[in-house]
Amino acid sequence: MPKRIVVGLVANDAFNGIPTRNPFNFPNAGVKKLEISINGETMTTRPYEPDFADNLYPRSYLSLYQGLGKLGDDWAPNVTLGEYKNGYTLWCIDFTKDQEAQLDKFHLIQTGNLRIELQFAQNTVETLICVVYAEFDNLLEINKQREVSIDY
Repeated sequence: MPKRIVVGLVANDAFNGIPTRNPFNFPNAGVKKLEISINGETMTTRPYEPDFADNLYPRSYLSLYQGLGKLGDDWAPNVTLGEYKNGYTLWCIDFTKDQEAQLDKFHLIQTGNLRIELQFAQNTVETLICVVYAEFDNLLEINKQREVSIDY
């Protein structure tokens, strides 16, 4: 299982390289619910339920900072609330027990099934790709016989 993921949506033609489209534009697409579960358990206290039409999405916006471990830090992504809604809509979820995936320490490796459920307020106007960036802790071991073993 990943220790942290970042989830966003991008237009299919932008993802596939149409030169007139920006593949780094992550529209909110009218998402009304995002639920992430591992082995059937929701990983956040409750699903994200933004309402982009009525500007009720601060919890989703803060997930970007909390998931990166940068909430209240001097360095943080330079994304305003308005920018988040209009092209920077990304959710970052930290799955580590101590919520410190950003630190240089090893977290226990877990296995399981990850599920991402998205619901939209209305039908989408274009085909979207759900892009998931996932971070993993992995091991590479070299024993005294110089044999290399890896866990992935």
